[in-house]
Parts: sequence; structure tokens; C-alpha cells
Amino acid sequence: MLIEDQERAEIAEEMTLAVRESGLSQNQFARAMGTSPARMSAYTQGKTVPSAVLYRRAVRFAEARRRAMQAGLVDPTSSAERVNRALADEDEEWAFRQTLRCRDDLVFALTRETGAVPAWRHRAARVQDPRFDQLIRALVEHCFEEAGRQVPAWTESLYFDSPWEPEDPFRDSDTVRGETPDWLRRRGIHIAARTLSTA
Repeated sequence: MLIEDQERAEIAEEMTLAVRESGLSQNQFARAMGTSPARMSAYTQGKTVPSAVLYRRAVRFAEARRRAMQAGLVDPTSSAERVNRALADEDEEWAFRQTLRCRDDLVFALTRETGAVPAWRHRAARVQDPRFDQLIRALVEHCFEEAGRQVPAWTESLYFDSPWEPEDPFRDSDTVRGETPDWLRRRGIHIAARTLSTA
């Protein structure tokens, strides 16, 4: 099918608008879409026309991120950035709270039909510490499963040589392991269910 110059220019403008609307840099947006920065630049300049699938994904993702930001919700990208900052400050407790905020905001988006849910389907940044990255992956996967929705591909489990058990000031190790939900234990993480609900 022949793409006319006007159509090519319109698609380029809409891709540029999607990047701007998402609140991400063009490189971050490219990462979230699973393409290279060079290719995204070609799309926004009209040198190359994206596939219909990528175009639709980009527009939906940008709109969802805009809605999430308007509602004051974090998403996996902003959560990863917050967790990374907390870990850089050596504040693992705050990093843990940020992972739970990602979960809580996703639950809100899923139950209130805010239009923000597609913002959790892709991410432009990952948590540099694999323990916390695995935790966010597990929480997001579990929320989508509980809601009966298709799980985002990026939540695929990481491999751990040995289980991670964050320090719990209220419970001993045996109690933590006994109270860890199966869906989290399968990921090699031991956190008591009560800790997940009260942190």
C-alpha cells in the first residue's frame, strides 16, 4: 500500500505527539515500545512509517500515561525511577514502599477504569537492583492475574540463585516463609502477606 506524503507527515506528527504526551524522552519511549531510539527518531521525522501494531501501541500507551499522570498515579516506569533513587540513597524501606505504591496504583487503575491501565503494559525503565525489580514484576503480574487481564510480557520472572527475604522487624524467618503467598514464593521472594498489605 502506497503511503502518501501527507499521510506520512500526519503519522510522524502523531508519533511525536505520543512521545510528548507520555512525559518520557524519545529514547525512553522507544525502549517502552520495544524499538531502538534510531527507529523511533525515523518514525517521528517521517522517514519511516511504523507498523499498524506499533503505531496503535504507541498512541494507547501515551494516552494511558497521560491519564495516569493526571490521576496522580505512578506506573512501572516512574516507579522504577523512584525505587532507583531510594536505593541510591541506601533507603531500602522507602524503595519497598515505592514498589507497593506501584501495586496500589495499578489496583486503583484496574478497578476504577481510569483508562490508565495500558501504562502498566510497557515500561521505559527498570529497577537496577534485581531483587526489587523482581518484586515489581511479581506484584504487577499478580494484579493483572487477579483482575483476569492479560499479563504484560515484561513481568516475566527473573532467575534467582537463592531466595530473597527482606528484613522483617516484626516476624522471624520461619513466620515470614510460612506467611509468604505462593505467587511470590515462586519468584524466589519471601515476604509475609501482612507486610505486603500494611507497609
